[in-house]
Amino acid sequence: MQELTVKEIRLYIDRRVETSVALKELRGLYPHRIRDLLTGIEERAEGVFLWVVLVVEQLLIVVQNDPRL
Repeated sequence: MQELTVKEIRLYIDRRVETSVALKELRGLYPHRIRDLLTGIEERAEGVFLWVVLVVEQLLIVVQNDPRL
């Protein structure tokens, strides 16, 4: 399953991250930590797209409310 959805998952994560001003700012301050966080989400998903959507959306809410790492 993971092999079939990995490209779509990566694309979804990248597009959603680009819509978040707070997350883009954190990415500028902590590029390696944010990359590791997003890679971790991608790996833990194990091909389950819905899980990625839920986790990324929750991450965006948290970062918007408290933009600290």
